[in-house]
Amino acid sequence: MTFLKQGISKMTSELGVLYSPTDSSLQNKFDHIIIGSGLGGLVCAAKLALNGKKVIVLEQHFQAGGCATTFKRGKDVYEVALHEMDLGDKKTDGKHRIFKELGIDKNITFVSSNSVWDIADKENHYSIPHGLDNARNYLIEKFPHEEKGIRRYFKKIYNTARCATTLPYNMGYFQFFFFPIVHSVHFTWPMIRKHTIGQWLDFYITDEKLKNVINTNIVYYSDNPYNMNLIYHAIPQCCYYQKAVQIQGGSGTLSNYLVSVIREHGGEVRLMADVTKIILQDEHAKKPICTGVSYFDRKTKTQVNVNLTKISKSNKIVCNCAPDLVFGRMIPKLKNTFDERSKRKAPAVSLFVIYFVCNADLNTLFPNNAYSTFFSNDLSRPLSDLNLVAYEKIEERSFVFVDHSKVDSRLTASGRTFCNITTAAYIQEWKDLTPDAYKLKKQEVADIYINRLEEYYPGIKAVIDHIEVGTPNTMRRYTRSESGSLYGYNPDEFGSQHRMKNFHPMYKNLCFSSAWSFPGGGFTGAIICGDMTATKILDQHILLKKIIFTVFCALVIAAVCTTLIEIPRIIEAVK
Repeated sequence: MTFLKQGISKMTSELGVLYSPTDSSLQNKFDHIIIGSGLGGLVCAAKLALNGKKVIVLEQHFQAGGCATTFKRGKDVYEVALHEMDLGDKKTDGKHRIFKELGIDKNITFVSSNSVWDIADKENHYSIPHGLDNARNYLIEKFPHEEKGIRRYFKKIYNTARCATTLPYNMGYFQFFFFPIVHSVHFTWPMIRKHTIGQWLDFYITDEKLKNVINTNIVYYSDNPYNMNLIYHAIPQCCYYQKAVQIQGGSGTLSNYLVSVIREHGGEVRLMADVTKIILQDEHAKKPICTGVSYFDRKTKTQVNVNLTKISKSNKIVCNCAPDLVFGRMIPKLKNTFDERSKRKAPAVSLFVIYFVCNADLNTLFPNNAYSTFFSNDLSRPLSDLNLVAYEKIEERSFVFVDHSKVDSRLTASGRTFCNITTAAYIQEWKDLTPDAYKLKKQEVADIYINRLEEYYPGIKAVIDHIEVGTPNTMRRYTRSESGSLYGYNPDEFGSQHRMKNFHPMYKNLCFSSAWSFPGGGFTGAIICGDMTATKILDQHILLKKIIFTVFCALVIAAVCTTLIEIPRIIEAVK
């Protein structure tokens, strides 16, 4: 797929890059510099701007948003990456607080269908309703012999999600104090023991079909339930069951809104600004400090420097991009160190996506279809077979079909429908191909999936008007990640120690805020990461204060308990 090569000048004029690239001007000095405009970068920049900080976002593409973007073909709008986003209730989903702070709740419309998703193979069809209780009761009805395991599963994901609604950085002091005690069973224990969703299901559920139904949307996070931490499954899955949504107008609407927030509060978003170097005050220092960045302006074909207003630990450079890009290109000095660390942490799965528009209203042609339908090769096969997805031929994998006629997405005109087909894919499958071989393979694989879809929806092939195809190579080209992963690192272990640190320990003022940082992965992970990074920048000692408070409370409690224990002895001694 060749994203948006046409209309570059039009888009850049519409989105506007209003600045004069003069190094000596005040316009090129900022409190904080954000490299990349994915959701992690935009949310971070928007929150900083709302708190009075002068920020700049530098984006190498000609539109902001990273994976949260759309592109046009004629009058049709194509959604790049968002199939559906989890949006649970306020007790289980921390995004509500973030959306309220940034004004997203009042300016962005979220739409949903009547069900979470459908699941089907040649012999079975399930339709999971919205609502945690509704979904649980539906599965109990379909699998009555597994009622105990189903109830335990839904209780587990709800309790885990509720624990994670507030993370340590935005907890109140007393909530922070009691968190390890109150939530150790549902949150801390699975994190320490490294429980995976595959292991948990094998322990509590015996029906392989039910296990596959529960894991049907694993491609949204990973490709292997035995290599996916239970917490990473439980939190979004609970929120999906409560409500799965799409953004009206496409995910680019959200990105453009965040850009407007940044600009309205004194910040800048410069497009086609390809950062080539992070400038250090002293490259040989034990712990270097960053002073600014240098980027190539793809519009004017010039090199431009952007500097921090002050050289201090308080003024940050925030990387909203893949770590291998930062350490391989922008700070090559530590490339070998990063490579050694990255070998211990594998990237998550990439995707093969077929985008297409039908010149018909699919809601009329297929009125019983769901918005999102997962087609499995065989729901009865052992869950452990999902370990072998990487070894299946790409054209034979299970896939998800998304039909936008089922929601008010407003991507196409009346009588036309935007759809996509998505399956797991790997960069190795698309390497070392000549341009002609690459183009041919894309066409062949896309044709096979369209024919497979035709088996479930007879006649759909005849109404397809236009097709675009995205491969891991496409994802690599636009995310600049060597693996083409959209989710960052594989979600096998939970915790900030298993992701890029928000504040990099080897630099005084270098931060990370993306799918590669904690909590990582997908739209929700990037949004939370952006908010977390901005909060820590605004109050760098926020966690230290809470830890000191916790230690103080623990000492006070210990002193009181000791006193209460000793009082009877003292009284007895006096007598």
